[in-house]
Formats: sequence, C-alpha cells, structure tokens
Amino acid sequence: MKVRKTIFIIILTFAMEYSAFATDMSKIYKKAESDAKGGHADFAFMGYRKVLSANPKESYKQQALFAVAEYYYKMSDHKNSAKYFKEYLKVSKDENGRLFAFVYLMKLAKIEKNESLIVDLESEIKLVKRNSFIFDNTKEYSFESPLNRNHRAVYYIDKIEFYVEKENIASIFF
Repeated sequence: MKVRKTIFIIILTFAMEYSAFATDMSKIYKKAESDAKGGHADFAFMGYRKVLSANPKESYKQQALFAVAEYYYKMSDHKNSAKYFKEYLKVSKDENGRLFAFVYLMKLAKIEKNESLIVDLESEIKLVKRNSFIFDNTKEYSFESPLNRNHRAVYYIDKIEFYVEKENIASIFF
C-alpha cells in the first residue's frame, strides 16, 4: 500500500511540474507574440529562442522556428538562418509558411552563389502551390510571419513574385 502511495505521489508531482511548465511555455510564447506585434523583434526573438530550447509542442515549435530563422536572416546570420528554415521545413505543414521558407533559403543560396541549390529551390517553390488560371490572371497568397511581417506571393502565368511588407524580395520565372 505504501509503495502505491509513493508511486502515486511521484506521478502526481511530475504531472504538476509538467502542467506548470506547459503554462510557463504558453506565457513565454504569448509574450514573444506580443513583442513581435509591438515591433520589438529583439525581445520576440529571445522569447522564441527560449520556447525552442524547451522542446515545445508542435504548434509553438513551428512558429518559433520560422521566427528565429527570419530574425537571423534579418541580422545577416546566414548560417543560422538556413539551419532554422530547414528545421522549419521538416516540421511544418503550412503551405504558405513553407513557401516563404523556401524563398528565404533561395535568397541565401543566391548570396552564397550556389547555382545548383538555387535551381533545386526554385523547383521546390514551383511545386508548393498548384494553380489554375481559368478566370484569373493572378493568384495571391498571404502569410504573416511570427515576427509580424507580412509576406505575399503573387502567381502569374509566367512568374511568381514574392514580397515582404511591400518590398519585392524575389521573382521566379517559368
């Protein structure tokens, strides 16, 4: 009987710690989101990094990976940016987020002048979305990154244009 009580107390203790940890993780994630929306990318980055270091559940992990990768990209830390975008692509199912992760990786490959990787990434980008243009000349897709940056892809019959905020960051031709 004492053994069962002891096991029960141990299990209950771990469950309570896990619950408190999950609540703390949620608070850290929400704070990082709030910092990003408030225009405090540095603080948001620190929060998202903290979320990643705690091995979060999938939804937090995806958002945190993209945010950290995008922050590194903005800071010209190309090696870490590529690392986190690749990790994001492994876990994310979000087509729009995946599309822009590929675009960022393509931009990094262009910086490194890696022509074969550029060609491979352009092919991947073309496959992310399947479009038909029966009644429209264009199709647009939007994505708001976890760092609160607006991304937009405009598909034409012969090309795709990519924008972050209102800046055209890349174009791919068919």
